[in-house]
Amino acid sequence: MDRLLAVARLGFDLLCRVTGTTEDHSASIPQAQATGLELATSEDVAEAYKLLLRRPPDPDGLGVYERWVARGVTVDDLVGSFMNSDEFRRRIVPQLPGELKAMIRQQALADDVVRVDLGGYVVCVRATDSDFGRAIVATRNYEPHVRRFMMDSVKPGQVVIDVGANVGCLAFQAARLVGEWGRVIAVEPNPDNLQLLYAGILLNEWANVQVLPCAAWNASGIMSLKGGASNTYLVLAAPLNEGRAYTQLVRLDEALASLDRVDLVKMDIEGHEPRALQGAHRLIAKHRPTLLSEFNPRCLREVGGVAPIDYAEQLLSYHSRLRVITAYGDDVEFRDAHSLVAYWERRNAELARDAVLPQGMLQFDVVATTY
Repeated sequence: MDRLLAVARLGFDLLCRVTGTTEDHSASIPQAQATGLELATSEDVAEAYKLLLRRPPDPDGLGVYERWVARGVTVDDLVGSFMNSDEFRRRIVPQLPGELKAMIRQQALADDVVRVDLGGYVVCVRATDSDFGRAIVATRNYEPHVRRFMMDSVKPGQVVIDVGANVGCLAFQAARLVGEWGRVIAVEPNPDNLQLLYAGILLNEWANVQVLPCAAWNASGIMSLKGGASNTYLVLAAPLNEGRAYTQLVRLDEALASLDRVDLVKMDIEGHEPRALQGAHRLIAKHRPTLLSEFNPRCLREVGGVAPIDYAEQLLSYHSRLRVITAYGDDVEFRDAHSLVAYWERRNAELARDAVLPQGMLQFDVVATTY
């Protein structure tokens, strides 16, 4: 019960931070339990579902949060993730008393948004977004190894497609590099990310960025978004009463068929890269762009339902070379899928042994080229 009260207290405190309310109705909750420094447990996850989402845990979501617990997530961050989730904002907030609901919505639209200069361009992020925004606000950087690759590779006048653009960290860098004669197509389905993406386009005065507010897939249709605040993934369309955002699925082959050139396709979509690539087969075969893709075996297996080696083979069906770059200094080239996967297994074991990353959490960024 003490931990349940701690979760409730932290949830109340986060609401106070969002709304500006300072009145404390929970003084009986032990202060030591409410510091936000205590590590969360599986019991806390279950209580957060009950108190904040008002429902039992679903297997997929529970699995995600159990992995967070294994990695040492704090109670504060756990509660913050629930309260920043699409489901909480769309299903729970509308049920709150009118004044509180209005205050939450107003503050969420304004005070939480932070402009971050990433070196020549600005992105808009939410400071309370534990998935993504908080780290960018703290470091004023985003995936420096990928941004170095972009700096070295993207040229004026080129056309770049950013699949999973999020709030524009890489799309805006590409926009700066391709210049006024180039073009960037930012593909992003998350409605909250889209608003921040549009805000960034406005602030930077980009005239060469086009947003495709859909999810790249290998078929048309409608699916739901699930996950945290900014890093979401696709699931089967949920019932209306679950409060999850819907998104339309598009084949890039059809949506971008009119392009007269494509020089780079970047994909980072939480394990759905294989299906998005299938839906862009004709586009890639025609233009032969460099492919820059996240290679995350955990997401490929658990979210995408695809074996990592199969995705490596899929990339090699377009290009003969796979260059691996990571945040940990890796820069290695492979020409067969088995060698790449074996290297991932070795590096994953090394980083887990050295307590740099939990087991299975290593992700690569893979550049597929022929030259």
